[in-house]
Amino acid sequence: MKVGDVIKVDYMSSEGNHWNWVGMLTGIYGHKLEFMIDGKFDVWRMSDLELIRESGGLTVLESP
Repeated sequence: MKVGDVIKVDYMSSEGNHWNWVGMLTGIYGHKLEFMIDGKFDVWRMSDLELIRESGGLTVLESP
């Protein structure tokens, strides 16, 4: 993933939490990634996104 990529998350955790969003990656700070989602900034840990990717709940639309 790189700044400018659009990320789609659709994931249901084993605890029943559901995340469903589309955002643009705006910054990478070590193990944390910052996204613009619905006009607001949100920070996710890379490890959380890797777990979501492994379950098939993460789509990356790469910027040119």
